[in-house]
Amino acid sequence: MSFTYSNLADFIDYLFGELIPSTPNWPASRNAQLQDYWNVYNEGLLEHQARGDTAAEALGYFMKTMPGMIANFAFHDTTGSLPNPWPSNPFPFGELNPIGWENNISAQDIVTYFGGANMSPAEQAKLVAAIEAGTLPAVDFVGSLVLVQASGQPVTADAVLAHGVSNGLVTPPTTDLELPGVPDGNAAFLLGLYIAAFARAGEHDGVSYWAQQLGSKIADGMSTSDAYTKLAADLYWVGSQYGEAGTDIAATRDYVTFVYENVLGRAPDAGGLQYWVKEIDSGVIPRTEFLASFLYSALQSSGDSEYLQARIEVATYVAQPDVTGVGKIWPDLVDVLDGVVDAGSAWAKIGELKSSISVASLLDAELISLPALSASVDANALLLWSFEDAGQAPVLSFPDDDGLETMPLVLTGDAGHVVFDEMA
Repeated sequence: MSFTYSNLADFIDYLFGELIPSTPNWPASRNAQLQDYWNVYNEGLLEHQARGDTAAEALGYFMKTMPGMIANFAFHDTTGSLPNPWPSNPFPFGELNPIGWENNISAQDIVTYFGGANMSPAEQAKLVAAIEAGTLPAVDFVGSLVLVQASGQPVTADAVLAHGVSNGLVTPPTTDLELPGVPDGNAAFLLGLYIAAFARAGEHDGVSYWAQQLGSKIADGMSTSDAYTKLAADLYWVGSQYGEAGTDIAATRDYVTFVYENVLGRAPDAGGLQYWVKEIDSGVIPRTEFLASFLYSALQSSGDSEYLQARIEVATYVAQPDVTGVGKIWPDLVDVLDGVVDAGSAWAKIGELKSSISVASLLDAELISLPALSASVDANALLLWSFEDAGQAPVLSFPDDDGLETMPLVLTGDAGHVVFDEMA
């Protein structure tokens, strides 16, 4: 479903009919003023529609004035009991037309106000990360949230992003990856091969090496299908020397199931499982030819490719030199694919990766120590970095059962070494 004027009208009704009046300590004496604003926005909706603006464009315009209007109720509350809706950036009352003020409201404030009642702290944290990374502009978060609510789905970060992506409200983050020598269209197969064969994303140097191998084979006159088959065999053999996941599975039935789950996100149907086991066990095709053939077919199938394409999108981002190149602190190459099932969850994961890093990877690189928190912090948790203000120490946030806990990062005498201070 696309974002329509009907969706925008529903959002306006929700904002003025439910969200604002549900503010703690809301005084009934403000209802008449609330109705006046409600009427103004409904009239504005009709004006935008009459001049041919899209509903998304109208929402963008409304979001420039809406935060100030919402703050106005708290500012003019004579009882002093209404909470400030934007604690990160209180409205500068007294200034005439404070242009751009709304752009400095924190992502956390936006997510908390418009969607907090319907989302867990962990889901809020994912959306905050996506907004701060630029994956999901704040106005598009609101529009996508409206679409999820209209669909009747549970309100989750992945659902919000999926609706935004599919309806053009969300601009996917850049995942460009330059692989010299690889003909257009073949990079997806190479990145998918890591996922299919080893259940992980590929690192930059490894992907670059195998890209050169693939490009050379095709340049030497080998057909694309033969080059794919040879690449799968070579990659699988090297992986087996290093104990990569999947290379130690003895039973053919289990191996076929492993590849199905990596590529399609599901177990094989009975007929497909029986066919591939028979082909492999009878010697008609080796495992690696099955691997290449099955992956190629999945990439060409409109019905089966969404799951795989989403994971390739994340793998494309991970393989960039700025993420897993020399001297970089890598994310866990298996965990980066966890929960990635469609376009929305893929871009949510990329947004999360742009503003986070795992404790485990920092520990492995000996860039941090956790003397005070070793027993209480999950080493696989994703940490969100931010700076409270210019010149201040960075602040670390990590999810727990109550949402996001934060603590300052304390630099030691060793350059680049960080020790986490005790939490207050």
